[in-house]
Amino acid sequence: MSSSAGKVTGSKAGVDITGTFSVTNNDNTISVTIDGVDGTVVVPPAAYTGHTFAQAIQDRINLIQHKDGRQVNDVNVVFDQAGQFFKVTSGTVGANSSVNINGHSNWGFDSTVQVRGNVPEVTVVTQATAAEGNLLFIDQTG
Repeated sequence: MSSSAGKVTGSKAGVDITGTFSVTNNDNTISVTIDGVDGTVVVPPAAYTGHTFAQAIQDRINLIQHKDGRQVNDVNVVFDQAGQFFKVTSGTVGANSSVNINGHSNWGFDSTVQVRGNVPEVTVVTQATAAEGNLLFIDQTG
């Protein structure tokens, strides 16, 4: 059992990004909040593939710093070639791990599915006792 990271899965890209595509000044700005740290990512207009665009987004997200000094770290952005969508995963785990992203429909960032990180609930088992308060044990014969 381990804690999980917050993540966002974008919807299917609104344009064909199966090969090389162009990012312009009209669709290159993405607003993000990672673990409570807000920022805006501006990807340079250029020709990209899904994987190089994901890397460009990731590189810029990981540079975001809050004015109080908190920095975004180890965010992972991947492109799913078959589904034609992007997934953004926080670099932290636990109940405070979260990702929110809003961007152009060309990249599927206008409609996303968010999943907060979590910490599995642990049940602490206590040792059984007899009526007199003595601890009970199980040996190899049960």
